[in-house]
Amino acid sequence: MIDRLEIHGFRGIAAGALDGLFPLTLLMGKNNSGKSTCLEALWLLLCPGFYEAARTIGGRRGTVGPELPVHLAPLGSGELVATGKGLIGGVVSGSSPRKNADDAEQAASEAAVRVSLALSRESNEHRVDIVRRFESPPGTPVAVEQRAAEEQQAHLIGSGGGGGPSGPPRAITFLPSRFVDTLLGSKDESESLSLVQAAGKSAYQRMLTQLRAVDPALRDISPRKVGGTWIVHMVYDDRDLPFAVAGDGIKRLFHLACILGSLGRGVLLLEDPECYQHPGALGALAHMLWIAVEAGTQIILSTHSLELFDYIAVSARESEGRAKQFGVYRMALREGKLVTARLPGLRAIELREDLAEDLRT
Repeated sequence: MIDRLEIHGFRGIAAGALDGLFPLTLLMGKNNSGKSTCLEALWLLLCPGFYEAARTIGGRRGTVGPELPVHLAPLGSGELVATGKGLIGGVVSGSSPRKNADDAEQAASEAAVRVSLALSRESNEHRVDIVRRFESPPGTPVAVEQRAAEEQQAHLIGSGGGGGPSGPPRAITFLPSRFVDTLLGSKDESESLSLVQAAGKSAYQRMLTQLRAVDPALRDISPRKVGGTWIVHMVYDDRDLPFAVAGDGIKRLFHLACILGSLGRGVLLLEDPECYQHPGALGALAHMLWIAVEAGTQIILSTHSLELFDYIAVSARESEGRAKQFGVYRMALREGKLVTARLPGLRAIELREDLAEDLRT
């Protein structure tokens, strides 16, 4: 689980940190308070293809050309750091990948890991160099460094603990993670199909549990071939409906349910999940989030929805365990400095009206 995020010189944040992240963390604040930037920073730190993620972050705002380096590192250089336990699944020697995989995964799940990512465009205004490094205490998974630049994909260039550029190659088993932004993608349906088809028995049951939180009448989900094309169908007692005919709100919840079901013990970074949703549907969304958290998924989300906060808070009031698992960061950006107030669940509920004021003004 991610415990802490530090940001220096990334996008609009000159300096800031989120310390003591919760299993279910809500980032709340006015527009331009750094919420999406924090999610993007975490995605760069956690995703396997971090350079492609950098291009995706720029592309979300139409920044895909020579201005991308300035967009990512406006001060010329920047650094992102995340710390926590189990941030990688393992680091396995290429000389015996299966022999050591289980031990590496177990050690990684218990180890404190520091993931850092440095960005620099000082040598060339139209190129951003990115170096990501994984470090953990002696006796736990070794340090591994990755580099990428505009002309190349990320690759491992060295490792500690007896490895190195000339030593055996190493593969990082990444913690499952996803970043879901506000945009409905044309590939959402095909990805949902792929997730359903690839799901093992336990992942499939998690998906079905998630979907029934949205639609209690749903009996099953089933990929079926129609005219030579595989299409996911929602199965009811009296009818079958292809996923493609659902409205945008249901499509988004269906896609999210498939992602949550497939993640298990991973991290979901979720941008404004209230988009496309009727306010009354946010209760089902909150229920989905709690199901995932209790299955081991850490969820960090941004929101402008007081209704979603209220639905999450209802469950927190009713369960002491849930109250301890959720919290809010009240955020603001002042001259580039990220200013936050960390509010554990019950304290956030007490300060609901203050949070509401941020959303109303």
